[in-house]
Amino acid sequence: MIPLRRLLLPLLALFSGHFIAEIPAALAADCPDLTISFTGPASAAPEDEIGNLVKASVGNTGDAGADQFVLEFYLSIDEEITTSDTPLFGGQAFEEGLAAGESLSAGIYPVMQIPAGTAPGKYYLGVIVDKIDAVDECDETNNTHAIPFTVTDPCPDLTIALTGPASAAPGDTIDSLVKASVGNAGDTGAGRFALDFYLSIDREITFSDILLGLAFEDGLAAGESHSAGITPNMQIPPGITPGLYFLGVIVDRLGAVDECDETNNTQAVPIRIKGSECDPVISAEQRLYIPRLRVEASQTEPSLWAGMDLVPFNGGFAFELVGYAPNAPADESELCTPLILDSDGLIHIPRIRYNAPDGVIYLSANLRPLQEGDKTLFVIETFEILQ
Repeated sequence: MIPLRRLLLPLLALFSGHFIAEIPAALAADCPDLTISFTGPASAAPEDEIGNLVKASVGNTGDAGADQFVLEFYLSIDEEITTSDTPLFGGQAFEEGLAAGESLSAGIYPVMQIPAGTAPGKYYLGVIVDKIDAVDECDETNNTHAIPFTVTDPCPDLTIALTGPASAAPGDTIDSLVKASVGNAGDTGAGRFALDFYLSIDREITFSDILLGLAFEDGLAAGESHSAGITPNMQIPPGITPGLYFLGVIVDRLGAVDECDETNNTQAVPIRIKGSECDPVISAEQRLYIPRLRVEASQTEPSLWAGMDLVPFNGGFAFELVGYAPNAPADESELCTPLILDSDGLIHIPRIRYNAPDGVIYLSANLRPLQEGDKTLFVIETFEILQ
């Protein structure tokens, strides 16, 4: 195909009525015309490597091939990219050439980075194609491209993810059911920090909620994450009112780590605190009511459920069983935690409500069933007053 400018030469000569003595350079010969466009990150910190985030496309809109040329990336205070702007470390890319009408994705070095010591602020990330004019182009005015860019302060950014039990009863120990993963999404390491676990009536976790426990981390490198150490024996408060709550965590509550983003340091998951219909009660007359007890029979037989009524025996730390009735729930997932007779023959009661004459007291106890003649007794082996 004959280039258009060559076809135009005889027409121009005819129209003017004489031969053209001097032909414009743009019409005299074929020439390449390099163009450039790219996309990249909106922000980065000094010394951040951004090469893998930059995608550059070079085209040749001319009608002649271009020989070897270079692309170079810069950081500029304005949109006009020149060789007097700040070049990026590793910001050069070399291309062997480009045929007329073709384009290619430029090879960017992954290590291309923002220069160390660059002050935080608003800039432009830009590129110049063929900055030393190795290629004689039809148009030298379309060899740059720039995008807005922000240089940020290098900083850590702690994040937290949390899972926990769907339900628990007052007095239950839940640390084995809680999993917390802490990460650092920032570009520098974080020093020592703490995690605070709470029980809250809403999803907004604050230090004014009910503190369940603490965990401490020695630090976390940029880009890393790991499972956090959970407070041993983390317990639902024994005297808490049943209902829907949120189990929550705050990472770095005291602000020991100066982070890029302080708004992503909490996480909350719903937890239902089970009702008191299974809580044993000691009346003011010292009578003990156990609304629901599950007795593990065997691997081949189903569990036995019962409600029991006990009275004090000989004025000591023992109760006599005076009433018994089967009391299996319609649905074992109901919001109630039964007591369990374990393999050692002990009944552990995590919370007993004692309606004492001078006020309510909560305590936990271990009871051992004994048979004395025709009497079934439950002896309190150990107990603890709950705060």
